[in-house]
Amino acid sequence: MLSTARARAPGLEVARDMRLAAVAARVTESIWLPELASDYQASRCSRFSCIQMWLERRRPGYAGPWLALDDDDELWPADQRQHLVHAVGTLSDPAVRRALSAALTQVFRAPGQSSM
Repeated sequence: MLSTARARAPGLEVARDMRLAAVAARVTESIWLPELASDYQASRCSRFSCIQMWLERRRPGYAGPWLALDDDDELWPADQRQHLVHAVGTLSDPAVRRALSAALTQVFRAPGQSSM
């Protein structure tokens, strides 16, 4: 799922094509919901709020793991920050790639697999 504004304006296909091939292959949706276009344009939603609305509307009752890779960490609640990989930079930055890789390994490791 993408939360970039590029997925809203030019469309999901264009935004997906801007990603690394390994990332693009996993992108199936965007958080941009047509019914919330006026809220997005009025900037009434923090990125975290937009993601929460997407989860509630597209994945009601989902309690599984998820991560957001975002350069916008404003208004993320402290008790939800484990879902955020704060990308200060782009995916071309090795530090961002390392942080994302570590988070993916931690969050999506096989059940019973140690984090060490």
